[in-house]
Amino acid sequence: MFHISNMCQQLLDYSNNLHTAIFHTNWYETSLTTQKLILNIMLRSSKPFLFSISGFYDGTLNSFLLFLKASISYFMMISSIQ
Repeated sequence: MFHISNMCQQLLDYSNNLHTAIFHTNWYETSLTTQKLILNIMLRSSKPFLFSISGFYDGTLNSFLLFLKASISYFMMISSIQ
């Protein structure tokens, strides 16, 4: 589960940096058609890109940490009952 969360987090980081990376290119030196395409890509990449795993778990390292903390808490509670 960590590997999935780590890959999703990396993709989220790359998608967040895509807008800035495109902006810092020489887009203003391209043709008008290309500028419009780049603008469309920049608009789409400005929204956060999130993975939803089974509809209740978004694939980020923060969510993995919360899942791990809850699992350890449940394990400790069950082991203290026995």
